[in-house]
Amino acid sequence: MGIEVASQYPIAVVDEQPSRVAVWHVDVSGDIPAGMSRLTGSWVVDASDTETLTTLLTDRYVARCDPASAQSVVEQFSISGQIDLDATVDAVRTEIRELDKLFTEHVASVKGKLVRPVWPDVPDPRVVALRPVSAPDEPRREGADALALARGIRDLADTWAQIEAHRAARPFLAEPAGKAMRPLPLEVS
Repeated sequence: MGIEVASQYPIAVVDEQPSRVAVWHVDVSGDIPAGMSRLTGSWVVDASDTETLTTLLTDRYVARCDPASAQSVVEQFSISGQIDLDATVDAVRTEIRELDKLFTEHVASVKGKLVRPVWPDVPDPRVVALRPVSAPDEPRREGADALALARGIRDLADTWAQIEAHRAARPFLAEPAGKAMRPLPLEVS
C-alpha cells in the first residue's frame, strides 16, 4: 500500500481555448464534510488575465482537457505538476487489488467468516454522462469540457472515498496508513 499522494488541494482542471481559459477546482481530499461539493469553483477568464490565472493555477496540480499545445498558457505558471489520469486510475485499481489481497490473507489467518468488501468500479474520469449544455447545432459552451472532466475527477474521488471507507473500517486493512481517509492518489509528472 505504498501510495504517494499530492498535498495541494483542490486540483485545477483546465480547458485552454485560443483566447479563453476555463478552470474548475476539484477537492480530491480524503474526507469532505457531508453536503459539501467536491467542485469548489469555476472560472472562464481571458487567456491574457495572468493575475487571475496565477491565483487559480500556481502551486496546484493540473488536469488538462486536451494535451498541452506549444502555445499553452499553463506553462507560464508554477504548477505543482500535471496529473496523469491514466496512471491515477491505474493506481486506484492497483490499491483495490492490494487491499483485496490483504483481505484474503487475513481471512485465511482467522477463524470465522468475514464479509468481503464490495469494491466499487473505478470510473474513467474522461467518460462522464452530461446533459447537453447546448443544442446539437450550437457550438459547445465555454467551460463545458472543463466541467465534464471536473465531474469525472469528482466521481473518481468519490469512488476513492468509498474504497477508503472500506479500508479504514477494517483494522487489518487500516495500517500502515491508519484510519484517516487518504486523499485520491494522484500520479503526476
